[in-house]
Amino acid sequence: MKAIEQSPTKDKLWEEKALCLNKLGKTDKAHEACEKAIELNPNNLSAWFHKGTMLFNMGKMTESIQSYEKVIQLSPRHIKA
Repeated sequence: MKAIEQSPTKDKLWEEKALCLNKLGKTDKAHEACEKAIELNPNNLSAWFHKGTMLFNMGKMTESIQSYEKVIQLSPRHIKA
């Protein structure tokens, strides 16, 4: 993504990359991009949520639950978590 090359520290760009890769079925790369978004902004609620969903789809239930728990910790009223 050209945008990431220009602004590599913007967590939202990494999150969008993760979503795109996930839709393309590149789950491992999507997970890496999501991790980068969280590394850049540990309070990125939607990145934590997407990470939980990706982990769930990968069959990693314990890790998925941990990500959703982080979402709830950041936003106790989050409907989807």
